[in-house]
Amino acid sequence: MMILVSFAIILLWGVWGCAGKLALEHHMSPIALFLTEALCGFLCALVVILAMTLRQDTLPWKQPVNLYGFLSGISLAIGLLLYCWTMQKGTVTVVVPLTSIYPVASILLSRMFLGEKPTTWQWVGLVLAVAGAALLVSAENAVQE
Repeated sequence: MMILVSFAIILLWGVWGCAGKLALEHHMSPIALFLTEALCGFLCALVVILAMTLRQDTLPWKQPVNLYGFLSGISLAIGLLLYCWTMQKGTVTVVVPLTSIYPVASILLSRMFLGEKPTTWQWVGLVLAVAGAALLVSAENAVQE
């Protein structure tokens, strides 16, 4: 089930990357795109809260909140805003794959702060992902020259 849901996420995020660039090419500003995406996120949050209420789950404001949750949220928001701006300036074929190697930062931070130890194959995958991103960027630079 996890693999199937992961493929759904890949498809949805693929649509997100392409549709965002299409919106920018059709004269939507990066700020308007960011705010639209934030509004959609808010509406999705309302649907989740409604579902939680119907299932009689503990509502979010009755659950513990901490600084790390806010750090996660502000990092996502600022990253999304920068992503929208970068998509306006760059191409989907470079920006989306390049920003998709964010797990490099997550893995390194989880190693430092959580003590997680990636396996050898996970390190190999990480190196290959970075190499792939480097190839995409170098291919873009070669086309521009």
